[in-house]
Amino acid sequence: MMKKIKIILDGMVVPFLIYVGITFITLFAYESVGMISGTIDLTNPSNINSFFVQGIASAFIVVIFFPLYRRFKRIYEIKEDPFRVRKALYVIPLAFSICIIGNIVLMYMPVVDDNGVAEQIFDTVEKYGMGVGLVMVAVLIPIVEEYIFRGFMFGSAYILKGEIFSIIFTSLVFAFVHMNLTQGIYAFFAGIFLGYVRYRYANLTYTMIMHLVMNASSIIFVPAITLLSGVRDKIFMVAICIVLAIMSIYKGTSKKEHF
Repeated sequence: MMKKIKIILDGMVVPFLIYVGITFITLFAYESVGMISGTIDLTNPSNINSFFVQGIASAFIVVIFFPLYRRFKRIYEIKEDPFRVRKALYVIPLAFSICIIGNIVLMYMPVVDDNGVAEQIFDTVEKYGMGVGLVMVAVLIPIVEEYIFRGFMFGSAYILKGEIFSIIFTSLVFAFVHMNLTQGIYAFFAGIFLGYVRYRYANLTYTMIMHLVMNASSIIFVPAITLLSGVRDKIFMVAICIVLAIMSIYKGTSKKEHF
């Protein structure tokens, strides 16, 4: 019992508390500087760009998580396969396909309110430039989230209950923390694929790459989807992405390597 409690603390509670704590400290500093300089109106919460704050916080969190995850793997004897460029090339089209299919499907769902998430992402890009926006939204934030969900949390859940439970559990929590239904639905199904790749490829780097590609595609390619003239064009795009995803999964997981 004590061993299970320790695994839960080390793999779920402590990393999440570090993430929340540093994010709140960063938010406090951001608001304080903005209030002193007069650049932020704290009476209007919409003026606070949460993605910019998360990006800054993530830069600090990555520095902490890198050695902490190495220690976590050593203590609980979690072995990872060597990184291979060939496998990375398979997860890139898979991630792109998931992003495009997910966003097209969400366009036709009755619940489409994302609490201004898309606006904040593009506001980050507009205010700070494409380079800074991509680094924050498509690099730093995905790396931190993968450390939490497919790193610490997946490792703990796998030790306690096995691969199926760890994939579903981390996907549910990943969906919940997005805090709105639209993003949550997308995050859940994306989390299933991320968890599957984490298990089959046995290396956290691949899911980091996938998450990076999905977030980058949301910024670069998803706006172009709205330019498609009709439902037929979108169905054609979804069909292409499904074929691409199937090919990526088949080729990338043909060898029996797993977590």
